Amino acid sequence: MCKLSIIVPIYNASIHLEKCIESILKKENNNIEIIAINDGSTDNSEEIIKKYIRKISKQNCLL
Repeated sequence: MCKLSIIVPIYNASIHLEKCIESILKKENNNIEIIAINDGSTDNSEEIIKKYIRKISKQNCLL
């Protein structure tokens, strides 16, 4: 089975970021990788990304 890579560009997106990531994680395809690219956000987008890295890495996934 092929891996589906989803690229999420991020710049001051904290308002929508959790909803975006949660939406991706709810997909039925378990063979998904999320590539989050933070382009120098000055809000708390980076902290949100780090939270999901900790949460998902426990499930043997990559964010």
